[in-house]
Amino acid sequence: MVISDLVRDDLQRGTRRNHALTVEQQVMVTLRFLASGSFLQVVGDTLGKNLIDFIIIFVFIQLFVFTVDIFVANFFLSHHGFNKKSPFKGLDKGTVSRVVQDTTAALCKRQNEFVKWPRRDAEKNKIKAGNYRIGGFPNVIGAIDGTHIRIQAPTTDEASYVNRKGYHSINVQAVCDADGKFTNINSSWPGNAHDAHIFRTSQVCTHMERTPNWESGILLGDSGYPCRPFIMTPYARPANEDQTRFNRHHARTRCVNERTFGRWKRRFHVLHSEDMSKVARFTCVLCTKRTKNHDRRFLGGEGNKGLRKYLYKYFFLNVDSCDVICGACRRKYYRQYDDKSITNAKPDKQVLPAASTSQQTLVSPKTITLSLSSIGGSHSTCFVCRKRGPKLIVVSSSTRLTTFVQNNIIIPAGARCCPGHISDENFSEQAIECLSDLRKTTDFNRSDILDLLQKIRMLLLKNEDKRLNFDKDSTLSDAEYISLTGIDKTSFSDLASHLVSIRDTKVRSSRTCLGIFLTKMRSGMSNKLMATIFNVGKDSIRRAVTTVRKNLMQTFVPKHLGFNHISRENLIENHTRPLAQTLFGNEFNPAILVIDGTYIYIQKSGQFQFQRRTFSMHKHRPLVKPMVFVTTTGYFVSVMGPYLADSKNNDANILKHIIASDNEQIKSWLQKDDVFIVDRGFRDSIDLLEELGIQTEMPSFLKKGQAQFTTEESNTSRLITKIRWVVESANGRIKTWVFFNHVMPNSQIPYIGDYLRIKKIESENLDRIRSNSTTWCKIDAASIEFPSITEEDLRNLTLGVYQIKLAKSYVAEHVTENSDFEVLVHKQENNLICAKIQSRHVSSKAHLLWIQYDEVTVLGWFCKCRAGARVVGMCAHVSAVIWYLGYARCLDIPYCSGDDWTKYLIDARNMPEPEIIDESDESDCVEE
Repeated sequence: MVISDLVRDDLQRGTRRNHALTVEQQVMVTLRFLASGSFLQVVGDTLGKNLIDFIIIFVFIQLFVFTVDIFVANFFLSHHGFNKKSPFKGLDKGTVSRVVQDTTAALCKRQNEFVKWPRRDAEKNKIKAGNYRIGGFPNVIGAIDGTHIRIQAPTTDEASYVNRKGYHSINVQAVCDADGKFTNINSSWPGNAHDAHIFRTSQVCTHMERTPNWESGILLGDSGYPCRPFIMTPYARPANEDQTRFNRHHARTRCVNERTFGRWKRRFHVLHSEDMSKVARFTCVLCTKRTKNHDRRFLGGEGNKGLRKYLYKYFFLNVDSCDVICGACRRKYYRQYDDKSITNAKPDKQVLPAASTSQQTLVSPKTITLSLSSIGGSHSTCFVCRKRGPKLIVVSSSTRLTTFVQNNIIIPAGARCCPGHISDENFSEQAIECLSDLRKTTDFNRSDILDLLQKIRMLLLKNEDKRLNFDKDSTLSDAEYISLTGIDKTSFSDLASHLVSIRDTKVRSSRTCLGIFLTKMRSGMSNKLMATIFNVGKDSIRRAVTTVRKNLMQTFVPKHLGFNHISRENLIENHTRPLAQTLFGNEFNPAILVIDGTYIYIQKSGQFQFQRRTFSMHKHRPLVKPMVFVTTTGYFVSVMGPYLADSKNNDANILKHIIASDNEQIKSWLQKDDVFIVDRGFRDSIDLLEELGIQTEMPSFLKKGQAQFTTEESNTSRLITKIRWVVESANGRIKTWVFFNHVMPNSQIPYIGDYLRIKKIESENLDRIRSNSTTWCKIDAASIEFPSITEEDLRNLTLGVYQIKLAKSYVAEHVTENSDFEVLVHKQENNLICAKIQSRHVSSKAHLLWIQYDEVTVLGWFCKCRAGARVVGMCAHVSAVIWYLGYARCLDIPYCSGDDWTKYLIDARNMPEPEIIDESDESDCVEE
């Protein structure tokens, strides 16, 4: 009755002619269909003949449960006219179909009244308390899982609905509370969609991502979901008792979802009725056996045209694209086709296999012996470590092919090994080294050789399709990395290490996504052109750019941009030019920041109010304005905005808004007597800055009636411009991304601020990150246990004597006044040092280098000079450090580079100090 009253307004018929069904009848028909899952005709016949008795029973059940007076039942029966003389005899199948559709549509209109996410704190606390009582898991707002609802095979995009179990279905995601009530349902994905993908694109995930500090609680999911801050999954392999106990309480709390699905499907049998999925059994058209997923072939398409003709000619089977054939029957056809006897062949009785016989595949003997190494082993032991297992795995075909290509070792099909020997579908180096008892020759047959050649051919074609490959460092040179992405190969690898939450797929990896993102920003190419270059679809380009942008904003930008990422002391000590402190500093040694805005041009909008607010009267075109804060060395401190571009959003008002809003807690970061270097556009914000005790340096203004500046005003303006130019240079570095030089589409306006903040990944900033004091510490080389090498060993490393001749001069310039040879030592890797060697050609350039060593010899090196990446020999900068640490220091060899001939020349920089005249002495002489 509750359901009838709920949908009465939608199902009430406007006439009583032709025995129109009442609301109660329509509800009973729908419930009968959902509960039984029978055919529509069966439902019509069942309810048509016995509808009066069924309703009487239903009413008396309600009377028994809810203790309603018997007169209510009599009133109900007399009001609706149900009696033994009713002419009502049956329901047509079409009537049942319309009734079910109308009733379900009316119920779905009211789903938000019953299936709703908890919004009030009281509701959330009740659900959390209920889940805590079940399994002792705190702060749980619900359990999430997916279930498959069988459907008949659709006519369009049929393959997308075949799930991993081999039948057609809809993958339904549901969240339920501790009482088994659904709080969210998503039933819009086909059966082959993964649970993690459904959750990632759902409104629940978006809501949880936007809710800070876990205020809405967390969800519990199985191992098919990703582990995120707001969804907890069990440990795949518990390593200790705590993790085991965590999994136990996790499963106890999460199983309420499984029980809810079970009651749901048992109550409404239509959700799991096997009668509905008769097509999904995929029976072979010849032998009528049910085929498995890996052994079936659909008979549609041009490639199976000959097979369809064969079936029609000899078996009189007229098949369509939804029919399938099993592997045994298909191979029977191909054997006859290869023998060129298909035209004369007659239907073979063996095509219809007997129930007790099995198909045998005939193979040729292995009579071809080749000089290729191979391994042997049994099914029960690992062929690597020779341990018996029960947890051995079969080596996949791709892993066997990779091992043959890289190590020239044949692994036969079906070979088994321990799971720990394989990582990322490749054998580890330790596993390859442990391979023993290798056979020097391998026996093949004709099929084995053809299969191996075909796999190698497919591997070559797969690699040929990759236009640009960022996964392997050897594919692109360092110069090509700079041309495509704007950063070198080392900086690219450092930046890729921050993409921790991007999952590698068969189509693209996290490094490929980063390459797509940086190439698009660097070149400004359209998605269509990028798709052609990277050999992927336009949607893949768009998803890669979005994924990298979100990931960098979460993991990279907060650590390296913004007032919260750097302290005042670090900024004053490492990112302030001495000239700026001399000109504008004082005894308090203040923080000096240079501020200016830049322009990002956008499209003209069809929304006129937005068009007016973004139109700049200065540039006479629509744009947005980010505000940039840099140090006097050009180091990015923060990028805020972007802001609108009308007259109310000038530079002074933007700065006032930043300080008044306390963006990035700038007020607590600044201190009294700090210095802001700005241009004349910030003149209206000087009063506010003076109230905060901030000193402002700005070029002078011409006073009224003044034709030109005085000498002091001109010199002051020049000094300010000399320091302020770094912000213009910083804005210019932003525009090196052609993406910002083009007119930005309005669809990208919400993400302009993200792109500008990510642009801080210039190579100079990445160098600062790599040499950050949190990773490297400066020490004297005398305390380093560097391996001792001979002069012959040094020549073998340098492959020449020219670098050794230059080593003395480089070392002499690198040694400090206290005779210390300072280098940077990695805090985690004790055998890795970093040094900065001054260029012998240009005073403003120094080369950063790294050297890795062990107790015996030098393992590797790299220098950022033009010749520093060579693998044969080494540059003079690396040679100088190795020469001093491993050779000259041990033998106390003098490293003086020669006489300093500059003492015989005059340096115009050394100006003599002006002579001080004592005027008091002169006055005394006059008086005398």
